[in-house]
Amino acid sequence: MQFFYSKLIFLSFLVLPLSNIYAVSSNWYHNSNGVFLNYGSSGYVFDGFIELHTPRGFFFESVAIYETANNLDFNFEGDDEININSSLGLIWALSNKLSLATGLSNYARHTALDYEILNELFFGVISEKITGLIYFGFLDDLSPNFLSILNFNPFFEITFPVDFSLMGTYSLTSESNYSKKQDTNEGGLDILFRISKDYQSGISIGYNLSREKYESNQRKMSFKLGQNYQYDELVVKNGFFHSIHIGYLF
Repeated sequence: MQFFYSKLIFLSFLVLPLSNIYAVSSNWYHNSNGVFLNYGSSGYVFDGFIELHTPRGFFFESVAIYETANNLDFNFEGDDEININSSLGLIWALSNKLSLATGLSNYARHTALDYEILNELFFGVISEKITGLIYFGFLDDLSPNFLSILNFNPFFEITFPVDFSLMGTYSLTSESNYSKKQDTNEGGLDILFRISKDYQSGISIGYNLSREKYESNQRKMSFKLGQNYQYDELVVKNGFFHSIHIGYLF
């Protein structure tokens, strides 16, 4: 799984995860949209989403994310990125609190120097408390990836003024093909903890803390033909990241 996929699905979770919808009735229809501003360890991130769920379980969701690092000039250069995540599929209600889901996902990443796309099939179980999804890539990446979301609030009889959630993604491989430098071949687990509050006015605020993989250039030296050479090698590291967000749902 490419690193941008892991990063994008984390950001998508901050907006509106599929697990918010754990049951679908035959006459149920839902449409919502939202825009958000996030700021934290990775700088400024702007995102927006559209979501449509129709009777008989058809759904479409799309999230667009623009990362500007620590500048707000919107010149789309340097470390700026645009990510788009779209999903289309079906949800079958087994009960009023348990559903099955399947569909297609498309993830696109665009930088000033590169453009990459990842397509996947997904299957999963969605409930009020726990959601589990498995993704299978096709074309050049068949390795399965796993997503699990735990909603803490339904486990307690008392009502909290905020929502608590924990998400984990696990990849068997994490080939960084989009960098076109080398394959890191590092799988592993990324974890995200979220605290959020949605108001009736549509305003949403929250705090997010994650431990996840990221790529970094590491300077190395080699000796060849009697001379020392320095070069940058792409390596995989793990780190903690945090952010706050404010948005509007409509």
